[in-house]
Amino acid sequence: MDKKTITYLKAEKRVKEMKSFYRFLFVYVTICCFLMAINFVSDRHEFWSIYPVLGLSLALAFKYARVFGWPGFGKDWEERKFYEEIEKIREREERIQFMLNREKTNSPSSSIDAPRIEPDLDKLELKELRKQWNDSEFV
Repeated sequence: MDKKTITYLKAEKRVKEMKSFYRFLFVYVTICCFLMAINFVSDRHEFWSIYPVLGLSLALAFKYARVFGWPGFGKDWEERKFYEEIEKIREREERIQFMLNREKTNSPSSSIDAPRIEPDLDKLELKELRKQWNDSEFV
């Protein structure tokens, strides 16, 4: 399949999901109004219709999240967090590499590209930095 066909199929699937959500929203509003009308006519002192309405509201919220994503946790948030984690890992690796290089030469480096670190970090602190990492961070 070419790229246009794949894009077309994805757009078609997305529109079908949105249509399904709006259909569910219409059914939700209709059922809620019907239940509240029955509740109002049958017994004005007990508000029993709130329980099925809350259940339907929960189902509507999950359907919304599946179709449109959780508010605040969309693809842009996920991508931003992904790159933030990559940057943190790179900074840690640069710091350790710099410390290892400094340890080998046994003299402070004056390289402009070297990351800024505290001058009094020693081998014990380097070992502590290594302990904080999980193997899953290197994947």
